[in-house]
Amino acid sequence: MMKQAIAVRGAAGSPLSRLCRFFREVWRDRVVYLFLAPFLISFLVFIFIPVLLAALLSLTSFNGFSFPRFVGIDNFIAILSQDLIFLKFALANTLKFAIIVGPGGYILSFGFAWLIHQLPKKIRDYYTLAFYAPSLAGGVALVVVWGAAFSGDRVGAISIIFCCSLA
Repeated sequence: MMKQAIAVRGAAGSPLSRLCRFFREVWRDRVVYLFLAPFLISFLVFIFIPVLLAALLSLTSFNGFSFPRFVGIDNFIAILSQDLIFLKFALANTLKFAIIVGPGGYILSFGFAWLIHQLPKKIRDYYTLAFYAPSLAGGVALVVVWGAAFSGDRVGAISIIFCCSLA
């Protein structure tokens, strides 16, 4: 009896049936994937494919004119064994930067958040605004610049170019 149950369960969990079930679920949720498509396409085009091509090009000898020649990990061996400037300055500075900025930024952020939380409610809001306002300034500047560029009056240069005429 036990062997029959395992055999039936094994048939239901076969790779082909799992693949069919996966495609049924994808088809059922196709609207969700339609909304995800712009992000996924942008991610593929601007992040995944360039990183993949950079990784592949790092394994070649390529001067920009001739066809790339595959050299494997010889580039990495050369930079780690022959390039003294890389070993002396670039690698050391990169490691220092990664060690200080990564954990240091998180420690300072949590520390300031804890200190601000200890303040009385009346002045806590002012300190929160003082710490948070600089991160908002970039977005506000973008809204002002692009708002002016796309405005419908004679100031909106982009609107004038693409809309041909104003009423």
